[in-house]
Amino acid sequence: MTFVSGLVDAVVFLAIGHLFVAMVTGNIMFLGFTLAGAPGHSAAQLATAVTGFFVGAVVGAPPRRSPARPGPTDGAMRTDDADDATWAARRPLALAAAAYAGLLVIGLVIAMVFDAEAGRMRYVMIVVLGLAMGMQNAAGRRLAMPDIPTNVLTTQLTMIAAGGWRTGELGRSARRRSAAPVVMFSGALVGAATYRAGGVPVPLALASALAVVVALEVATGRVRPP
Repeated sequence: MTFVSGLVDAVVFLAIGHLFVAMVTGNIMFLGFTLAGAPGHSAAQLATAVTGFFVGAVVGAPPRRSPARPGPTDGAMRTDDADDATWAARRPLALAAAAYAGLLVIGLVIAMVFDAEAGRMRYVMIVVLGLAMGMQNAAGRRLAMPDIPTNVLTTQLTMIAAGGWRTGELGRSARRRSAAPVVMFSGALVGAATYRAGGVPVPLALASALAVVVALEVATGRVRPP
């Protein structure tokens, strides 16, 4: 998912407009510059990207857990009931992952059918990919992997410096944190290279394939929240 962030942001920044749909902090800065009169960005596109991400994160956020009900009093829960309970706990994340993958596939189809780099289709692509990245970030938080964020690295780099390099002890968490910037950098590099080589559909096809893998892993229970 972190690699996908690099892929998608590379496409959006280079082809759609000079903005991000995964690392939305940059959009907030760009929006401030633009409203102050600095050239080079569209305030409408920046606002659309931030709004799309926010809505996607709201939709992908975990529902409130209902109060636990007393279990059966006649011993162990039946296997069918246990399976149903396991799927019920996994279902919100599985649906969010499926929607996230579906949005990326929709973005790929749009890029293949229309000119996504001009006119109103830019806004359509920003909305679709912004929603996808918002849902991805919400799903990443559900998976409770704080050492590998899917869309932000500023705090991560600080934690690497303070928790690992400064103390000289690179534990498991520090190694995972160190992997995050490498993975996102790799996604951005591959995204930019594939866009330059084959246009918007190529990196989006790779991002869609990876998102489908994530959705399948969640749906089959191989990846689930703790």
